[in-house]
Amino acid sequence: MTAAKEIYRDRSKRARELKGEGSKVMGYFCCYTPLELITAAGMIPCRIMGDTKEPTTEADIYLDPVFCPYVRTCFDIAMKGRYDFLDGSLWPTSCDNLINVYGIWEYNLKPLYIYQLSIPKVADSLALNFFKQDIGYLRESLEGFIGREISDEAISQAIDLHNENRALLRQLYELRKPDPPLLYGSEVIQILVAVMSLPVAEANQLLRGVIDEVRARHDGPKRKSARLLISGNELDDSTFIELIEECGANVVADDLCIGTRFFWYDVEKTPDPLDGIARRYLGDIRCPRTYRGNPEMTRRQEMEERFNHIRDFVNQFDVNGAILYILKYCDSEEWEAPDLRDYIQEELGLPVLHIEHDYSTVALAPWRTRVQAFVEMVG
Repeated sequence: MTAAKEIYRDRSKRARELKGEGSKVMGYFCCYTPLELITAAGMIPCRIMGDTKEPTTEADIYLDPVFCPYVRTCFDIAMKGRYDFLDGSLWPTSCDNLINVYGIWEYNLKPLYIYQLSIPKVADSLALNFFKQDIGYLRESLEGFIGREISDEAISQAIDLHNENRALLRQLYELRKPDPPLLYGSEVIQILVAVMSLPVAEANQLLRGVIDEVRARHDGPKRKSARLLISGNELDDSTFIELIEECGANVVADDLCIGTRFFWYDVEKTPDPLDGIARRYLGDIRCPRTYRGNPEMTRRQEMEERFNHIRDFVNQFDVNGAILYILKYCDSEEWEAPDLRDYIQEELGLPVLHIEHDYSTVALAPWRTRVQAFVEMVG
């Protein structure tokens, strides 16, 4: 656990070390980026995150105030030189804010490599064919950047490594199911951030050590009456989870961009590896930016189609309350939040606290009273 926390506190350290040894480091946004291609190209995927404790100054010159605070702070710290170790970056078109900042990032930072991957808004067969084709274009682009072919065999080997990573993360989440859980929700966030900052083979080694350590220790969380699920978008700082824990709850499950959306489903091994990659990233990631349902469904049927994974998490992790953590100006999450709240309250019978946040830990203090009252109600 100590190693994971050290990486969490200085997540660029290992990437800088590897860059100094001659490796290429590819930054990426969002869980829709097919990491297998980066690994197959012999590069290190490193998720681009912001800094919840760093005031945005440089970004304010270029971006409107009514803008995703997460994307804003990522651009801000990049302009301050904190992502100067990246050889390039991959940008899925998963939201308007990433689409808009892509060009601003390219113009001002002038990276050696940058690529925008088109993500369809639906997950039907036509969209799947389109997405596979664009993944093929990405493959060709990466081949041009590294100066060699990325073989099907290399991609298949990368799929195996990343599937192992996902399996280990699911093992880690199994340790959250007991009452009390064997590790804190805040620790899970730190481990996830560490995993996304390392080459996949090193991340797998780290996870095996963490899982063994957690299973053997005797100083984990205490039993608490509130067992919460947290759903939302980018939550890559453990401070908010720590606040919830201080208020008397255990956070035992999540539906977050860096949580279960990132790893819950494997890539299927297929004769053409791009088929399995396309199906997994477009079809299996349960994000509100991708529409699920059809006009002939009733509202109840459509909500079940969109949110049945939440029902599964509630049952598997014995959840009795939920917190919706939504970043300001995130259109897709804000649009989905009312339906998700209704689904959890009406279909699952659980209380819900809806929090709209600006990503900064400086602004967390006013939420303590609301979280405390909610935890007391759940308990």
